[in-house]
Amino acid sequence: MIIGTKGEQPFAITDKRVSQKHCEVTKLADGKYHIKDLGSLNGTYVDGFKIVEQDVNHANNIMLAGIYQLDLTKCFPAPPPPLVFPERLRKIYEEYTTEKHKLNRKQKNKQNIRMMVMSAGGLLGLLSYWGIDQNTTRIIAILLSSIAFLIPLSSIVFGSDKTEQQITNLKNKFMKDYADGNCNKFLGDFPPDYFENNLKCKCTNCRKPIT
Repeated sequence: MIIGTKGEQPFAITDKRVSQKHCEVTKLADGKYHIKDLGSLNGTYVDGFKIVEQDVNHANNIMLAGIYQLDLTKCFPAPPPPLVFPERLRKIYEEYTTEKHKLNRKQKNKQNIRMMVMSAGGLLGLLSYWGIDQNTTRIIAILLSSIAFLIPLSSIVFGSDKTEQQITNLKNKFMKDYADGNCNKFLGDFPPDYFENNLKCKCTNCRKPIT
């Protein structure tokens, strides 16, 4: 970074005794800095001594032109910590996905039972059409017993089936609760990890950090 009255530092230097391009500062990997005077009119000083170039750290007193104190921490400010997705919203998303999977499994199991009842009824009809003998009668009796059990069971299961409504209610609650604290808008179906890794925890609606 070039430091001076027309330098690249993120702050202004207006003292005319400092050259336009007074010195160059390089941040090193070990946390130190390398400072090099660029032929300035009034010189660059480290701990009171005029230098051409030298490695320095935060403890050194760096003066430009003998009067302007240079703060290296302001030249290279530490980057802000990465934003973290709010824990309350993460919990809401995890609880929603867990409950949704349970309801989906429940709905699938009921569909399987429905198919079993329909298949048993169809097979019984075919056996009746083909004619009845002793073995077939035994089979029909078994099927009738099974259907006699399954039909009331399916009636209980399907007659009071509230799974569809439960899924709808769950989704509506999720859309209300999984919302940014700034704009109160639904964040969509994006998981927390997607917000952290791809959207940098910014709301897709107001573009502010999610709260």
